[in-house]
Amino acid sequence: MKKMIYVITAFVMFLIGCNDSGTGGDILVPAKLKMQTGSTWGYITTMVNKRYDTLWVFQSEDTIFQNSVVRCEKENDEVLNQSGLVRLRTQTQDGQDLFVQSHWYINNSSNLIRFAYTNNGVTAYVMPKRKEGKYLSVQEYLQIRGAMGDDLILHKPNTDTISAFESPQILLRYPVKAGESWVMFQTPWHSVRKVIGTEMLNNPLGLTEVYKIETKYNLGVTYYDYINLNQGLIKREFHDTLIMTGADDPGKAIGYVIWTERSDLISR
Repeated sequence: MKKMIYVITAFVMFLIGCNDSGTGGDILVPAKLKMQTGSTWGYITTMVNKRYDTLWVFQSEDTIFQNSVVRCEKENDEVLNQSGLVRLRTQTQDGQDLFVQSHWYINNSSNLIRFAYTNNGVTAYVMPKRKEGKYLSVQEYLQIRGAMGDDLILHKPNTDTISAFESPQILLRYPVKAGESWVMFQTPWHSVRKVIGTEMLNNPLGLTEVYKIETKYNLGVTYYDYINLNQGLIKREFHDTLIMTGADDPGKAIGYVIWTERSDLISR
């Protein structure tokens, strides 16, 4: 099985946060994320996959480490006839490989929206995924994500064409309130974000007040972001169970993989 890196660069989408719960501290201000030109975020991501046979007997375990740097390159960019965009660039070191991708965002008084991208998926499995010119459906994703030897990562050159997302990618609604939820996108499948609440989190940069935000896809994937408004994404936790299938018979299970992933902010 080739490694499947689900969300390592997807975290660039969620360097965001706001609070209306009255918990106090710097998480309360400003009203939306300050995405300032030159700001950088450094992350380390640990990915572990544990393999089991069809009787859930443990077989093997792999651990993968990645280092990423996210940089705000421009606060008022224009692409695809849309002005006033914020451009973030991510560089990810994966062993000897260095991957680069960019995203453009609309960050107005009401929403944070992921508008366009280059190299979407070159570094990570970013959902929704394009393959051969179209989005993968839920059924296609479920069928191929567990296939032995199948590679869900699209390998593109680092000078990829800028593309707009066909479905709105609503990452936040302002003002953000504990308990509030919204549809993140609906094409090619349904995804919902929910603000669970706030908590204090110990991390490499110290004790930080964060929002815990849950993201659910209707194909059974859930992950959690821990976000501070002034510092960005502090931590992400992701868990998934994959049913492994053979290349010759995609309908036959040959084992299971429990995939866990954690990203931590280590520099700011």
